[in-house]
Amino acid sequence: MPRCVTREGTSYHYLPPADEIAVNQAHLDAFTAMLDQWQVRYTVGKTWTTDGVYRETPAKIARRRAQGCVCVEMECAAAAAVAQFRGKDFFTFFFAADNLDAAEWDPRSLDNAANPTGKDKAAWLAMDFAAQLSR
Repeated sequence: MPRCVTREGTSYHYLPPADEIAVNQAHLDAFTAMLDQWQVRYTVGKTWTTDGVYRETPAKIARRRAQGCVCVEMECAAAAAVAQFRGKDFFTFFFAADNLDAAEWDPRSLDNAANPTGKDKAAWLAMDFAAQLSR
């Protein structure tokens, strides 16, 4: 099951300290079914939440990969903690824009000129899934 590895400070204000926070448990199957229907490639895995910008050292990356992390971001654990604290439903997914763990930076689709439909498609996926959940 997807989880956020908590390496930021916000989540500890809302939940007891823990190394991980579970996310997307209630809706993961429905979301991946929708991705299959849209023919979108995806990876299900843990994310490493950190607010230490530029602190993704090779040793830390290796540790997080060993834990099953497939990406790094800055907000998932905090948002999940606040939602759990408030008793609210929370679902997140990530649009992978670039790759920082290779020998050279791969900018992929960071700007809309490089991939004009990628970011729009991510927005449509989010809206479509939100509409499905509200039915």
